[in-house]
Amino acid sequence: MDEHNKDLALKLIQETKTIALVPSKIAATDSFGAAVGMYFTLLDMEKDVYFVYPGKVPDDAAGLIEKDRIISNVDERELLVSIDYADTVAASAHYSTEGESLRIKLGPVSKDFSPMDRVKVELVGFEFDLIIVFGAQELEDLGGTFTNLRESFSSAHLINIDNTERNELYGDVNLIDPTALSLSQQVFKYTSEWKMVPNEKAARAFLTGMTYRTPN
Repeated sequence: MDEHNKDLALKLIQETKTIALVPSKIAATDSFGAAVGMYFTLLDMEKDVYFVYPGKVPDDAAGLIEKDRIISNVDERELLVSIDYADTVAASAHYSTEGESLRIKLGPVSKDFSPMDRVKVELVGFEFDLIIVFGAQELEDLGGTFTNLRESFSSAHLINIDNTERNELYGDVNLIDPTALSLSQQVFKYTSEWKMVPNEKAARAFLTGMTYRTPN
């Protein structure tokens, strides 16, 4: 294993705030457990971390991470409406629905209040600074996730973690160790070398991945 690559990976993790973890379905419970272990470890480091995994969770990994923590569709966006009511006496806000329309009422405001200047509408979604992929020999192994994250993959830094010689080295940093018995063992080893301390949930995930590893 190239120590330089491990140092680069640690530097990226330390210096970035918003991180997406993307386990491959091909490596099943092993990659899922490795990613969950890293997820809870990074949460303890106060990172803004997202777990991206569409579809059914592997049976052996059920319960490792709460369903509401899993992002199954990164293509979805939210509509954010911001209203600047500075220098007004607005004291209340109400909303109601009319058919399929949402109506928002803020008041009182003066007759000179300008919606064009004061109301901002935008689509917000997932913007990742760093993406860590677990157990994918090539990005196409991620299927629809790669398609939906294509723009993010082109703009974010990418760490590629795998334990097979067949990996195509598509990352900005490639952590490939064919001698590792499992991805979960491999990632747990990195966290130890990086002086990260897995909490109970992370340790359970790593152990589960090691137990149900997929042969190289």
